[in-house]
Amino acid sequence: MLVSSQYPENQWQLAMAVFISWALSAAILMMSGKMMKLLGSRGIFAIERLMGMILVMLSVQMFMDGIAHYSAW
Repeated sequence: MLVSSQYPENQWQLAMAVFISWALSAAILMMSGKMMKLLGSRGIFAIERLMGMILVMLSVQMFMDGIAHYSAW
């Protein structure tokens, strides 16, 4: 919703991006049993750690952007 308000002329591309993301997420969820067998417990643990690290990096970046936005006033 935020991106669509910034780029109203690109509604079709944004809708397709959301649909593709949804389809990939649905495919991953449907194949989760096979992925768990393929990766094993150690592979799943490594992916969990990697996703956690990415989430922490995103949250720190958002926090720093917020601080920069308020300190610019």
